Amino acid sequence: MDKKINSKDLNGVYKDIADNISMDVAVKFHENFGGLQITFPKHFYSTEYVVNQIKNEFTGNNFRELAKKYNYSERWIRELIRRD
Repeated sequence: MDKKINSKDLNGVYKDIADNISMDVAVKFHENFGGLQITFPKHFYSTEYVVNQIKNEFTGNNFRELAKKYNYSERWIRELIRRD
């Protein structure tokens, strides 16, 4: 890679990655994933992790707090607790 290149010289998402993370990461993304269409999940944590955390953190009435913390609906949290 030419050392004189900066993020404004990059295309689309590579520019965003270089601006927000680093040029090296943008290059690695291109080398490893160039040409692929990638979709990132909305939820950061795995469902299994969230279920365990909610079970551990549930105090009896903190549905809203847990829903906000883990980015799930309050209804989903209630259903999870009800099933357990």
